[in-house]
Amino acid sequence: LEEEGPPALLFPPPKPATAPPSRRQPTASGELPMAPVEVLEELEVVLQALHCLHEDMKLNVLEHAALPPLARLLLLLAVSLGASSRADHYIRHHPTLAALDVKTAVSPAVAGFTPSLAAE
Repeated sequence: LEEEGPPALLFPPPKPATAPPSRRQPTASGELPMAPVEVLEELEVVLQALHCLHEDMKLNVLEHAALPPLARLLLLLAVSLGASSRADHYIRHHPTLAALDVKTAVSPAVAGFTPSLAAE
């Protein structure tokens, strides 16, 4: 029997992800330039990931003490992104957050940056 080498893969390995050049090259000040839309997209991904963490932590009684601070962060992120249904979700699960004045807790820079908050 002749060996032909390693067997062919059913699925090729994934190609490494490369960011657009504008996001990979720092400016002269060392900052990575990002358009406002890109920032919002990244924050939506962060909100989704932290929401999944929050839901997972609710299943473990040993992690319940860490839920209120995480819910506060999630509420502020949701309000900043204009995700009112998400904000409502966190207030319903953590009623003490209803007393939080989220419009003053969110940075004015973020409030001016997010169209849904600037209109309110």
